[in-house]
Amino acid sequence: MPIRPLAAAVAACLVVSLVASPVAAAPAGDAADPFAAEATEPASTAPPPAEPAPAEPPAPAETDWSAYVDRPVILTVRGREMRGRVLGHDAGTVAFKEPNGAISDLAKADITAVRIDEVTRRSDPSLDEAPSRRSQVAMAERRAKRAAEEEGSFHDRGAYLLVSPGLVAVPFRAPAVFYRWGASIGGIIPAQNSAFIGAYGFTFEHLFNQQKVDGLTPNLNLQSERLRTHVFRALGEVRLGSGSDKLFGYVLLGAGLAIVHVASDKSSSSFDSTGAAFSTPFGAGIQGMIGDHFLLGFEPRVTLDIGRGGVAAMFDARLTLGAKF
Repeated sequence: MPIRPLAAAVAACLVVSLVASPVAAAPAGDAADPFAAEATEPASTAPPPAEPAPAEPPAPAETDWSAYVDRPVILTVRGREMRGRVLGHDAGTVAFKEPNGAISDLAKADITAVRIDEVTRRSDPSLDEAPSRRSQVAMAERRAKRAAEEEGSFHDRGAYLLVSPGLVAVPFRAPAVFYRWGASIGGIIPAQNSAFIGAYGFTFEHLFNQQKVDGLTPNLNLQSERLRTHVFRALGEVRLGSGSDKLFGYVLLGAGLAIVHVASDKSSSSFDSTGAAFSTPFGAGIQGMIGDHFLLGFEPRVTLDIGRGGVAAMFDARLTLGAKF
């Protein structure tokens, strides 16, 4: 009977040894615990390097600012982004209007980047009309420069005013000399990429003559009369020719109305008369430009006055003084 307690004790010892032996016997790194190596080994690989930060766009050049005028942009000013519109710029500052209406002058040295605000641009299609490329801005600057250079030139479109203080006019069929004066106003139309120059205008002129004539009274008595003759002309004229910036040579053509009035110092004279005629001048001329505006010219011509009494031809030459605007 004492064998049963001994057998029970032996069995209990075997059970305890079987339960405790795997934990105590298995060394670190043994195949019985495959995760032990991962728990004890130090990290063998370094963390991946961080991606480089995107580079800041270059600061705008002085020639770039004209392309941003009156356009919605985003400025980077001292690391802070500002939305708004560029109103203008000078050598050191940029006039900037924010969406709330505030206008400020920003130093160009503080602006590190600028770009078009595409969101605002898409919401306002009219902004597409602004120059978007530097080449367009350069073309506009060249046109403005060329216009400034041609301002004092016959090859620049403009208006003119001419005053003719003289000289003289001589009828072909009458031994008389008329003093002539007048004024003209019109415009100059140069051709593009050509030496051709055209001018159109309106002229008013007055010719005056006074002479003494001898005649007979109804009683056949000899008497002398002093006659005053006035010729008034209103003419449309064109000048067509060519020239350089400061010299203009041309042919002159015109048409209009003439009023001829003859008055005697004797009452009830047979010479008293008033008549109208169709008038057409043709001739040539040359004009020079002194400085940017002053004009000086000379025009010889022949004028035909066609009325009920026939055709009266008159040669005249005039000196012209004026200005171009």
